[in-house]
Amino acid sequence: MTKILIVEDEWIIANDIRMNLQDMGYEVAAVVSTGEKAIKLARDLMPDLILMDIMLEGDMDGIDTAKHIHQELDIPFIYLTAYSDKRFINRSKETEPFGYLLKPFKSREIQIVIEIALYKHKMERNLKESQKWLSTVFNSITDAVITTDFNGLISYLNPSAVTITGWNDIEAKVHTIEEVFSVVPDMNSDKMNPFIDIHKQNKEIPAMDYVLTAKNGEKIYIEAGAAPIRDDKDRIIGGIITFRDITKKREMQQHMKATEQLTALGRMAAGVAHELNNPLTGILTFAKIICDNTPKEKKDEKEGLELIVEQTLRCSRIISGLLGFSSNIVFNKKSINVNKEIIVVIDTLSEIEPKTSAIKKLDKKKFEKITITPNFNYTIPDIIADSTQIQELIINLLHNASDAITGTGNIYITTNLYTENNKDYIEIQIKDTGHGIKEQDSSQVFEPFFTTRAVGQGTGLGLAVSHGIVKMHGGTITFKSELNVGTTFFVRLPVTK
Repeated sequence: MTKILIVEDEWIIANDIRMNLQDMGYEVAAVVSTGEKAIKLARDLMPDLILMDIMLEGDMDGIDTAKHIHQELDIPFIYLTAYSDKRFINRSKETEPFGYLLKPFKSREIQIVIEIALYKHKMERNLKESQKWLSTVFNSITDAVITTDFNGLISYLNPSAVTITGWNDIEAKVHTIEEVFSVVPDMNSDKMNPFIDIHKQNKEIPAMDYVLTAKNGEKIYIEAGAAPIRDDKDRIIGGIITFRDITKKREMQQHMKATEQLTALGRMAAGVAHELNNPLTGILTFAKIICDNTPKEKKDEKEGLELIVEQTLRCSRIISGLLGFSSNIVFNKKSINVNKEIIVVIDTLSEIEPKTSAIKKLDKKKFEKITITPNFNYTIPDIIADSTQIQELIINLLHNASDAITGTGNIYITTNLYTENNKDYIEIQIKDTGHGIKEQDSSQVFEPFFTTRAVGQGTGLGLAVSHGIVKMHGGTITFKSELNVGTTFFVRLPVTK
C-alpha cells in the first residue's frame, strides 16, 4: 500500500485530505504542521510520497522543508498551495517537485496528481538506476571509452580514458573531440582524424592502430574503434569510441622483432667469422715469417709486410668481435660483484698500465674531458657471471657513451636491484650527456657494423658485442635517448638464487 505523509498547518484541510486518501486506498503515515516535524518523520517513516503545503507554521515554509528532504532522501513530493504566485513557483522548481495542487481541489484531482507523481518517480528511479548501472559498467571495463552526443560534443569519459588522454570528464565536455581525442593513423600520419564526425557516420570504424597526442603532448600508441549510438527508432543520437593503450605491447613486439633479427645476424656473423678465421690465420702466420726474414735493407718490402700483418690483425679483431656478437663465447662464470667489476674498469683510467687483458681495450684519451660519476647500491647481491666479459660490457658501454659526447661532458653509472615478474635483476644504468640517438637509428643500434661515426673511427661492433654478452648471461639490454640531451643504457643481469 502506498504510504503518504501529509504536511499541512490547517487542521480541517489536513483532516479532509487524510480521509480522502484513506477512501482511495492509500495509507496515511502521519499528518504534521511544521517543517521540522516533516523532516524528522520523513527520515523515520520513509513515506512513498509527501503532500507538502507551501505555507507552514514555524520558521520553515514548505519549500525550505522540501529542500532539506530532497537533498537527503529520494522521496517525491507534491506541493499544496492556495497561491499561483510566480515567486513561489520559481522557488519551488529548485526542489524538483512531482506536481502541484491548487487549493481548493477535488478528490479526483488529488488521485490523478498522486498517481502521475508516483509513476514519474518510478520511471525516474528506473532511469537513474539504468544510468548508474551503465556508468558502473563503463567505469569498470579496462578499455577506455568516450561518448559524444548528437552534436558531436563529448558527454562522457570513463577512468581509463581519463588516464590515457590526460583530460578529466568535466574539462573534456567543453572541448571538441578533435582536441581531446587527437589521433592520426599509425601508418599514415597525413590522414585526418576519423573520429571527429562519428556522430554523423552511419557505419562503424573498425579497430586500428593510431598515435594519440595526450593533453601533456605525450605520444601514445593506441588501438581504437568507434560506432554510432542509435535510439530505439534507429536514429543516430551520438557516438562511442573505445580504445586501449598498446604502447608496451608495441615495444615488446619491436623488441622481439629486433631480437629475431639480431639472432639471425648472429648466426650469419658466426658462420662468416669461422670461414674467415682459418685463412686469416694462415696469412698472418706466413706474413710474420716473411717479414721477420726480410732484411732491414729492403725497407719498402718490410714496411709493406708490416702493413699486411697490421691489417690482418685488425681483421682478426673484427672477427673476434663478430664471434662475441654471435654469443659464441667461452665463459668462465663464477660469483662476482658487479660494483667491484665496474670499479676495476673505472680505476684503470688513473693507472699507467692496465692490470687485465680486458682493460687493455679501454682508450683513456676518450675520457680526458669527461667526468664519470658512480652511484652504487652497495647492498646488491652477487651474480654468477664471467668477470672478463662483464668488464668488456662496461668498457664497450663507456666507449659508446664517450663517443656520444662532444667536448666536455658527464657519464653517470648507477647500480640497483630491479624486480620484474617476481624475478630479481642487477640493473646497471650508464647515462651520458651526449647528442642522443636519432629515432630512425634506434632499431639498428645493436646491429654489427652499424655506427654513426665517420669511416675509420670504429667498427660498430661495441654495442653488438655487448648485446651478445648480456644475452648469454640471460639478461636484457635496452636504452632511452633524447636528442641533444643524452642516452641511458639499461643492463639487467639475473640474480641466481
